[in-house]
This record gives sequence, structure tokens and C-alpha cells, in this order.
Amino acid sequence: MPHFTVIYVKGRAVAKGLSIEFEPFPGRSTLAIEAPNKPAAYANAYEHLAKLGLRIFINHDDTDKANPLGLTDSEIESVQAAETPMDIRPTSGIRIEKIIRNR
Repeated sequence: MPHFTVIYVKGRAVAKGLSIEFEPFPGRSTLAIEAPNKPAAYANAYEHLAKLGLRIFINHDDTDKANPLGLTDSEIESVQAAETPMDIRPTSGIRIEKIIRNR
């Protein structure tokens, strides 16, 4: 089964004028996940981090037209079918930066 590395940062949401921005704490963390595909790796990572009581959102640039985490439309549908949240609104807690498939 393929292995993935989930890269995430911890931080807090900070009000900046009329918007809320994520202010990351120093450093990045990684989580090793064994899963059949990238959507399953995301779902497993989300479940693991949520069990720790952390609020989670996905890194996504509003100016970027691509899907979050580089997922395809069908991969996003797969995550949604599994009822795993894919929030892109900044919150205090964890921001998942990216998911990398290891060789």
C-alpha cells in the first residue's frame, strides 16, 4: 500500500481588518499515512488530527483556481462521499499544507 506524508502547521486565527488570517507558529509537522490513494490519506490524517481535539482546515489560496491540496475533482468527490470535512476557512488549530506520495 502506498505511503504518504502529510505536512501541516499549527497556528491561530487572527482578525486583520475585515478578514481572518492564519498566523502559523514556527515549524512544520509531518504525519506518515499508509493509504491506497491521496483522498484516503487526507481522510486518515483528518481523522487522526481531529481525534487529538484539533480544528483543521486546508491550505488554499483564494487566487488559485486549482483544487485544494492538488486534488482532482473526482478525488474531492471521493473525500466528500466519505463525509470528511474540507474546510478552507482559516481557524485556530491545524492547517494542512500538502500531501506528498512517497516513493
